[in-house]
Amino acid sequence: MSCAVETPIETLLYGHKFLARPFRLKSQATRDCERQPETCEQHITITTQGTWNRHDTLLHLASIWKGPISFALLVNTDREAAEAVAMCQDVPNCRQYIDLHISVRAGHVAEHTGSFYPINYLRNLAMHNVRTKLLYQLDVDNLPNESHAQYVVWMTAAMADPDVMDADTSADCPGLHVFVPPAFEMTADDLNTIVTLKDGSPTIPKKALVDAALSGVALPMHGYYPPAYGPTGHNAWLTSGQTVRLNYVTRFEPYYIASVPVPLFNETFVNRGGNYAQQVYEMAAAGYSFWRLPQAFIIDIPHSKATCAHAAHDDAEPGTTGVLADIHQDDIGDTETATETSDNSDTNKDTNSATASAAVLVMSNESGQLDQTGALVSSLWLNFWEHICHRYGTHAPHPDSKEPYFADYRLSLGDLFSAQKLRLDTVPMVEPSTDSRRDEHR
Repeated sequence: MSCAVETPIETLLYGHKFLARPFRLKSQATRDCERQPETCEQHITITTQGTWNRHDTLLHLASIWKGPISFALLVNTDREAAEAVAMCQDVPNCRQYIDLHISVRAGHVAEHTGSFYPINYLRNLAMHNVRTKLLYQLDVDNLPNESHAQYVVWMTAAMADPDVMDADTSADCPGLHVFVPPAFEMTADDLNTIVTLKDGSPTIPKKALVDAALSGVALPMHGYYPPAYGPTGHNAWLTSGQTVRLNYVTRFEPYYIASVPVPLFNETFVNRGGNYAQQVYEMAAAGYSFWRLPQAFIIDIPHSKATCAHAAHDDAEPGTTGVLADIHQDDIGDTETATETSDNSDTNKDTNSATASAAVLVMSNESGQLDQTGALVSSLWLNFWEHICHRYGTHAPHPDSKEPYFADYRLSLGDLFSAQKLRLDTVPMVEPSTDSRRDEHR
């Protein structure tokens, strides 16, 4: 493992300076690929970001994935950066698999009034430094169901799927595909009941997940805002064994696997509010097709009691049994310093006003550039929409979530999500069409 010594890359965002050092630690996996690139042709790098108080979740991610991970870490000081490096050097899975790219706040800290979490800046820092041909875009709280080796097998099959290859024959830019694993959420305790060991590594069998979904233990992710993940078609996936094409819908924000390069995240989106959906929005405008993987899925451990239907107590304890016994569920009070996940709802967030104000809204700062709250996100979306229409010469769907068609669509998904569990006898989340490509339409 090597340490980078280059001059840090300076970024100024809303009057706040960030200093990035890519590859502050370079993993053994990346060094091996650099020496023998032919051995890594089909490798997949997870890209993610966060703060170091999420290091336990990051290490669990590495223990399951056992493949390359590009992690952008935000710290307040160089001392915190050094502590993170030292800790990572002491953990075998971290040394082996995690490329650590560190950004230090310069002249400000997270606790200052007006500070914000530059989530898309960090996502880009992680993406810029991927050294494989495929990336897997996740938040650090997400756990894939299988190891890197199994995902390589699945992705090889998906990219060779006749429907995927047929789509390329009529595409202006062949190869622009997004492969989507359905996203579910469940508590850490419940997750530990379905995790097993496979060749010494934790794995989550699809059958166990299906059983958990049908019993109401596992729920489609962020059911309070169905457009974010509902278009994946969770019900249909339960019995699906095929790679299925999906329709894009405004504010769809699936975690995905795709070939690099992909469009960058717009770094003006900070904290929560459309930060992830905007990149997927651009991918749709650029001509990407969306495909649901039949065996892959991710599990999210909600770090807010408001997003987890099963949290019976405000002080829910970490899981204490099972293969992943140390995985825990954060209280909402940890949100400001923890990694931010990709939430799109402007109104259905946690209602603890004191915490929500600190975690969700960009408050005024010394530069006076950010003095808006909800209006800021709306303004960013409208500006981004105009940019996309101009750049791609297309009439991209309007991003206003109050637009009547979108509101009707959201309500239709909400009706399906309103049941506390998935059922095989219900209408699929997204109705499948009858054409030869097995497209799914909203």
